[in-house]
Amino acid sequence: MIWTIVLVTFHTLGLLSSIDAVMSTRTSQGAIAWAIALNTFPYVAVPAYWILGRSKFRGYVTARRSDDEAVHQMTDRLAKLLEPYVVADSEKREVQAGRAAESLAGIPYLKGNDAELLIDGDATFRSILDGIDQAQNYVLFQFYIIHDDGIGREVK
Repeated sequence: MIWTIVLVTFHTLGLLSSIDAVMSTRTSQGAIAWAIALNTFPYVAVPAYWILGRSKFRGYVTARRSDDEAVHQMTDRLAKLLEPYVVADSEKREVQAGRAAESLAGIPYLKGNDAELLIDGDATFRSILDGIDQAQNYVLFQFYIIHDDGIGREVK
């Protein structure tokens, strides 16, 4: 009689734990593996799941969601500040391409930008050096390789 109660209890706990595993395991492979093990071998799998299988990432998920909310609030504030500088659809040359670019970037086109086509290395480095000379607060310079040659020493 006592063994029947133990067996039924373990199988019931295995079923309930497998539902929890399917609902809370991070990967589908893990959820399937836990569900099969918990229902097939509940005597071993239930204690193992309660010790090893429970999600240790719930706190991380909660913290991440609150961080995401803070980022969304900051993004909304910045979007309101940028509204006077947003380029209207009527001012864009290619409206559909502009909408696609805005959608991909997640930010709108803004007024006051400029682009210059640089056709060779001399023009490119002259533009970079002019930009460095015009900097008022700081320079963020990211380059893959700088050689110890005339242009490299000039940049340095």
